[in-house]
Parts: sequence; C-alpha cells; structure tokens
Amino acid sequence: MRHILHDFYNPVCLEILRNTVPAMGPDSRLVICDMIIPQPVEVGGNAHPYWMDFALMLMTGKEKTMKEFEEMFEEVGLELVKVWPSEMGATVMLETRVKRA
Repeated sequence: MRHILHDFYNPVCLEILRNTVPAMGPDSRLVICDMIIPQPVEVGGNAHPYWMDFALMLMTGKEKTMKEFEEMFEEVGLELVKVWPSEMGATVMLETRVKRA
C-alpha cells in the first residue's frame, strides 16, 4: 500500500487493514509505504512530514507516528517485521505479516 493510509484517519485505516488481513496467507507480507512523523518532534529537523500532516488534515487525512502504526497493526492482527528506510526522508516501508500465535 503506497501512500494510502495517510489519506485517512485511524478508523478508516483500521477498516482498510481489517479487509486486507483475511486475504493474507501465513507467509504473506503487506508492505506499507508511508511517511512517519518523528517522535519526539525534531526541532530544527526536516519539516516536510509536519507540513504534510497539516495539509492532510484539510482533506481528512493524517500522517502517523510509528506508535500509531504499531497500535493499528496490533488491533487488526498484524505484526511489524521490518522497517525499510528510503531515500525520501521520512518515508519508510513497513513490512508486516499476520500475527503468529
């Protein structure tokens, strides 16, 4: 999923993920490419993620922190496998799988 979840607030994101998880097999991976808002706030750092978050608020979207992604994954039965950094600043790829018992 590339730049999809940031277009929506968490309840809609949870619905999207809940509809995706049943289609996944035990070895499936869901890779989510999105921007992560740094926590704590990086004063003097890259302002782009914060401006994107502000812009998305005008369109019912929201950039998310790593903690917010992890909480969503937990709620829908996914677990984070790996965070793949990119050369695009705060954009990362979050590799997830169905949570194992």
